[in-house]
Amino acid sequence: MGLFMCVGFMDFLLVLTEDGKYCLVLVFEAKALQLSVFEKRQAKFASFFGPGITAEVSNYLIFNALL
Repeated sequence: MGLFMCVGFMDFLLVLTEDGKYCLVLVFEAKALQLSVFEKRQAKFASFFGPGITAEVSNYLIFNALL
């Protein structure tokens, strides 16, 4: 079974950082996979988006809030 067969896209956020750069946050749910699986592929994720783009893999607890 491939990595992406176990992953469900949940949401995305577009954030403007303090230094004026845009940050696209993609949120996935992967109950059957450990964070280490994604960490091993971090460089591949960055290269997917092209030169000059960085990728970070993190484990976040996501919750929805209405403001």
